[in-house]
Amino acid sequence: MDVLIADFDFFSTAGGGQTYYRKLVEQNPDIRFHFFTKNPYLVKSWAKQRLMLPANAFPILYRRDRRLPALLNVMANQFPSISSEIIYWLVDEAANMSYSVAGQTFDVVDVPSFRPFILFLAAMFKYNGVQCDSYVLSIHGWAHKAVGFAWESSESLVHSLLAIENECLEGADIRYEISRFSLQHTQSRTSFPLEYYDIHNILDSISITKKIDSLDNMRPDIWFPARLDRQKGVDIFLEIAARLPKHLYGSIQLCGPDGKEAGRTWSNRVHALAQQLKVKISYHGSLNRTQIIEQVFSKPNYCIFPSRYDSFGLAITEALFSGCPVAASDQCGASHFLVDEYPDIPFTMFDVNNLDTTVQRVSEDLERYAELRKNLNQKLLKCSVKSWPQNSVIPIYSSQRDCNLEQRVAMEKVVFPAIMLAKSMKKPFLIAVILRVWYLFKSNCPEPLRRILRQIFTK
Repeated sequence: MDVLIADFDFFSTAGGGQTYYRKLVEQNPDIRFHFFTKNPYLVKSWAKQRLMLPANAFPILYRRDRRLPALLNVMANQFPSISSEIIYWLVDEAANMSYSVAGQTFDVVDVPSFRPFILFLAAMFKYNGVQCDSYVLSIHGWAHKAVGFAWESSESLVHSLLAIENECLEGADIRYEISRFSLQHTQSRTSFPLEYYDIHNILDSISITKKIDSLDNMRPDIWFPARLDRQKGVDIFLEIAARLPKHLYGSIQLCGPDGKEAGRTWSNRVHALAQQLKVKISYHGSLNRTQIIEQVFSKPNYCIFPSRYDSFGLAITEALFSGCPVAASDQCGASHFLVDEYPDIPFTMFDVNNLDTTVQRVSEDLERYAELRKNLNQKLLKCSVKSWPQNSVIPIYSSQRDCNLEQRVAMEKVVFPAIMLAKSMKKPFLIAVILRVWYLFKSNCPEPLRRILRQIFTK
């Protein structure tokens, strides 16, 4: 079975979705997984060996499709009720991915829900001669949640994403969730069948630390190991940190991917808020998984995960299973998973909307940190992560297809005329570009060189 994952470089980047796909490939060795890379060297055999990719992982170089420069503007005009910013993003990625695999054949295309472009991708695949039996929507959380909780939230973007996500739910052949917490929410949005891929399938490769470093009478550092966006609750983390008694901890540390909104980086906003709250912080940038486990989770630290919404949150289980005491929001799927599946493993679950109680409970954890960490260690020594057989995603990929074909046909009726229109605009567009370049060149060209050029072209 050949499966194309519509995501980038998940063997070399950090993030919950990337960790999921990395483990999916490792735990399903009988499937040949193809994925996109923006690193031209990774497609070389020596680079693949250096990164130690599994034998069933095959990178595909992501190439930009420059054949139809007017397509994005044309497509945006076809969806007047959808934000043009959303259309540019989705159509651009769908066009480039399909161009990168033009003429190839796949049994399955696995599209993460944080890239809600299944309908665009199916139409662009058809245009580029890409054969695919099943379009599978892998639900890892929804983009409209991230936008709704953003530093610069936009109601129009949220409504646009909700509309597109609902069409993706209907237009996919197969849909599967990795979180029972998120499953309940998704079931309320669609009448189509939803499969469940047990998260244990990717947890069994996480090793529980048998020996945890002693505290040595040191106060724990408090860490926020996640993206610096408001969905992950970095601002809530700082609010909590600002109200904690300073004698209970060593320092406040953050690590995780940075981003930008409205021309301003998340890290810049975080530093400004920390200064406003009079909290001294250290931000370490984005660490890879090995660095996070070795430098954060396996050391005498305390991690806080105050997400406003997280379909799962793999970092929570990774921290706990590495022996790091954790406080996690009740809006994280991992929190409910741990309560249901591993009730003996201690951690603090809190309500992000009740900071008074949260600060009190975290303070109590810090006051008895040595005891808390020792107790966690003892519980882990008696615990074993439930194991699941390899290749367990095959039944999901092979399940009966059930989709709204009218959605696909309707999208094709929009995309194909848009492509033809963009083609008709191609030559004038190129001529305009050439004339613009010539004008810039001529305006900066020295007069002696202008005379020479004039003589050449008037002969």
